[in-house]
Amino acid sequence: MVIAQHLRGWKKLARGEVLAGTNPSWTGGAHEEFTLEGFYKCLIRWIIVDDQSINVIDSRELHNLLTYISYELMDDDIPHRSTLMNLIIQHFFKEYGKVLLEIKDAAGRVSYTADAWSHNDLSSFLAITAHYMYITPEGHLVLRNRLITFHHLEGSHDGKNLADVFFHVLQEVSGLDCIGMITLNNAGNNDTMMKGLETRLRA
Repeated sequence: MVIAQHLRGWKKLARGEVLAGTNPSWTGGAHEEFTLEGFYKCLIRWIIVDDQSINVIDSRELHNLLTYISYELMDDDIPHRSTLMNLIIQHFFKEYGKVLLEIKDAAGRVSYTADAWSHNDLSSFLAITAHYMYITPEGHLVLRNRLITFHHLEGSHDGKNLADVFFHVLQEVSGLDCIGMITLNNAGNNDTMMKGLETRLRA
């Protein structure tokens, strides 16, 4: 009985019917009806996930390939790189909005991991990932790990600077009232940052 409970839904997963929002849909060989909206969605995902250059969309060879494999796609339907960039930005804000709603409705506290580093040109960045449990519309309790910022740091990686950035990010995602655990990659900065964050939260 216990095994049956754990294996419930495994057939759907094997067919690619994954939980909504956890993975891209997989049709197992079946083709959905072609739409421009669907084409743009797949195109955006390919550019982002495969880390393609935006300029690849202007390749004549790519245009020939896309129009060859789809009779319904006209050459004029393929967006120019500036249009594609706008589509990607629109898609980002749409998905980011979904993440904000999930964090707001998280089943419990939200924990965070952060990593700060410097590029060869001395520019610095801070990436913050939110970790939380979320109940899907189907009633499944799932763990979410969502990148919520990739922030360009002005100044050093000292704890006070990190605390200021962290505080503003938590404000943006409405996460100040449901903080779980916070972990940085540098133990020395952890203590200083947490003291600075505590000061900001008590202000």
